Amino acid sequence: MLVAVKQVLDYMEALNDTVVDAGGNFRKESKLFDFTCFGEAWLNACLHNCWSRQTPPAVYMFEDRIEIISVGGLPDGLTLDDFITVTIPLNRKNISEMQMIETEKQTLNERDEKILKLMEENSRIIVSEISRKMGIGATTITKRIKYLKDQELVVRNGSKKSGQWVVNWLR
Repeated sequence: MLVAVKQVLDYMEALNDTVVDAGGNFRKESKLFDFTCFGEAWLNACLHNCWSRQTPPAVYMFEDRIEIISVGGLPDGLTLDDFITVTIPLNRKNISEMQMIETEKQTLNERDEKILKLMEENSRIIVSEISRKMGIGATTITKRIKYLKDQELVVRNGSKKSGQWVVNWLR
């Protein structure tokens, strides 16, 4: 088993390409995903897997995320609501610093959720339209969008006039 665990770690480390951004005044290098975070999640999945079911943990790599599946059960007295959701995002923001996102049921207020839903429905929506649909001032919407950007839940690709929103939130 230890050999198989190590083989997966070695394989994923080989897949973790370095991406280079030569734009601007400085050269910036970053990895596709946080390997330390992945390693911890993989070891945890192997350690807590229910091996008596004869189903080994698995790693699935998608365009925007990595999923680690471990067959196991919940300890007596615990529910899914008692656990923290952890995802290891892939670096989709043209070379940005990777961070592990840990949330306990995404701490967003109703306004934030409504803004994200409107952006999902219409990726080209502008602040004034969000403001009109929600009945809230444009300044408040702009502040909430800044918060959502800081939390890496939304990214604006392109200009204010012709760009579009990319929503990246967990539900």
